[in-house]
Amino acid sequence: MSLLAEYRACQDLFAQGVLDRLLSTLCRHTQANTFHVSEAAQAMATSLGKGDLRQYDWNTQVTRLGDVGRKIFAWDHFVTVFELRRALDGLATPTEASVRAILSRSSVAWILKTEDKRLDALGYRSRRPDPHYAYTAAGIRLLK
Repeated sequence: MSLLAEYRACQDLFAQGVLDRLLSTLCRHTQANTFHVSEAAQAMATSLGKGDLRQYDWNTQVTRLGDVGRKIFAWDHFVTVFELRRALDGLATPTEASVRAILSRSSVAWILKTEDKRLDALGYRSRRPDPHYAYTAAGIRLLK
């Protein structure tokens, strides 16, 4: 909350840029509360003998998952960093509870790179107010 207040009150353009980057980094690295996997991504992982994709994260994608060059799978911010930031920036009077409520929406998904490209082609790379709708529009089916 105080970081958001400092960002809003900052008069120094350089310092404001640093605070802006910090806020976006906070949104990017907030612990995801929901973890999704697309049916297609899980089918690919199974065919590669990698088991349940939920046991991997971005940090283990290359090493344990074996996706060298990150060419098969995409670790997608289901609720995008842009949307989390937009919600934070939209708070008229941020409180600890309101900031936590927004950050608690953080969720990620394992999808295929081909699925990620479909999201991008439809304009859902970062602007995704309704991620379920965006995934449906891109033909991405999530595991239950």
